[in-house]
Amino acid sequence: MKVELISHTNNPIMTCAIAASMCYQSQPSVAVVKQCIASGHHSVLEHCSFTFKITNVSRTLLAQLTRHRLASFSVESQRYCSMGEFEVPPLPKGNGQKRHGSCILDTNQETFLMEQYNKGFSMDELAQIYDIASATTVKEIIRKQGGTLRTIKESKFINSNYFDSIDSAIKAYILGFIYTDGCVCVRKDGPALLSITQLEEQHILMSSILQELKSNNAQLHKDREKSCRVQIADQHLCETLMTYGVVVRKGLRADPTDTFNKIPPEYYKDFIRGIVDGDGSIYINPNKPTIINLTISGTYATCDGIQKVLNAKLGLTGGSIYHNVNKSYHLEYCGGQQVRKIIQYLYSDIADYPFFVHSRKLNKIEQLCPVVYAKWKDAFVQQIEQKAKVVFPQPLLKTDNATLFTTAISFYKNINTYDEVKKNLALQGVLGARANENARAILPNATQTNLVMTVNLRELAAMCNLRLCNNAQLEIRNLFYKIKDLLETHPDFDENDQEIFKILLVPNCEKHQYAFCTEAKCCGRHKQLSTLLADNVNAKKRW
Repeated sequence: MKVELISHTNNPIMTCAIAASMCYQSQPSVAVVKQCIASGHHSVLEHCSFTFKITNVSRTLLAQLTRHRLASFSVESQRYCSMGEFEVPPLPKGNGQKRHGSCILDTNQETFLMEQYNKGFSMDELAQIYDIASATTVKEIIRKQGGTLRTIKESKFINSNYFDSIDSAIKAYILGFIYTDGCVCVRKDGPALLSITQLEEQHILMSSILQELKSNNAQLHKDREKSCRVQIADQHLCETLMTYGVVVRKGLRADPTDTFNKIPPEYYKDFIRGIVDGDGSIYINPNKPTIINLTISGTYATCDGIQKVLNAKLGLTGGSIYHNVNKSYHLEYCGGQQVRKIIQYLYSDIADYPFFVHSRKLNKIEQLCPVVYAKWKDAFVQQIEQKAKVVFPQPLLKTDNATLFTTAISFYKNINTYDEVKKNLALQGVLGARANENARAILPNATQTNLVMTVNLRELAAMCNLRLCNNAQLEIRNLFYKIKDLLETHPDFDENDQEIFKILLVPNCEKHQYAFCTEAKCCGRHKQLSTLLADNVNAKKRW
């Protein structure tokens, strides 16, 4: 939320003083204004006004604001502001040039059509959206424009060269995650298939991996109840992954020795963090919190390779590898000191990539490294608000990470539904602002908006009396605290202005000569009037 004062009445309190002096045939002064306020003669405050620009607030707050009658609002229209990522621009106006006389589109329109195809639209969809005779016509246009047609059995995949070099922390993390929790299937009747399956609660992580790989699969597949699955059919991508050890039955065959040689040392921790998120566990004994274990599963070569890296980087001497009954191996570190060192090393910069983390690891990170967790939470909420264009409910920040993820996932799914509605409207020829105004019906109250509000001082004081109360909803209370602080510290206003602001811009219980609560449900800041009267009666009886 951001609040700016963009215009106001010059010398506002002196303006009110001149109006008051007219009523009482006296000299304009701050004392006259104070007298008017004390006597309830507040009409003189209407002669000065303030205009605020308010950005990044929810539509819930907007609904509360507009309940105040004596104010003017100009609000950003959702008709012209698309909330999702899906957008179908209208066909551009033709440039008057055609490849030959029988072409139905001009050359710039054909180029535009090919660009939309490259963004992931099918030929059938383009034919419907832009009212072209058939998908065959679209196919011919794309060929003549020199475009590359997608094969039927291959995913609409853009970056098949993603893993050709591991040159970023996110690439190393995704590789580690796939290394331990992904599967490459070599098929006889089509390109190799990459598959990753997780529980539904990892929806944000899985969506982030899809977006990072630049796959335009709009949604994750549902594999089984309460789970989601990524599937990408791309021969080159899968062949590259196999060179890193992501092979068939890798749980018994994987050897990361060559993988570590191909990854720059500065990304070792990100690769290992992906492995820990995919198939590792952090255990804290609920009865004896000093008993802490970190376990990583895999082949003996995988456990040995990770142990060598961690011991060398952190100066550790511990860690034991043991054989499990299911033919896999486990690398285990015991003790709070060792485990904290490892967690701090692996997760220290997760705030830089807040969506690339396994949610089940976060409650343990919070217990072992609370500073790291706090930075992650701030970054996570900030990015959710930016990507989903919502205002995250502040009370949820005090809840556990599972609730945070559940709320964030609901925001994401809502935006996906918004995109699906717009896509269906596009297939009916409804584009742009007309599509937005229909699709906005499914957006939540948390959707962000921006507005300009003009209000006179009398109404602003009334707003503050109500909205600065501790019983007011948190977001709107924060808004009026920002307005109050802005006016009381603004360089355009002198000491007299600021003195009056401090008298007027207060909660209801502070505007009386004797402070008492006027609400039915008291927050406890001051006693209710009925309680004060009862106390007074009892005091008189005792006297």
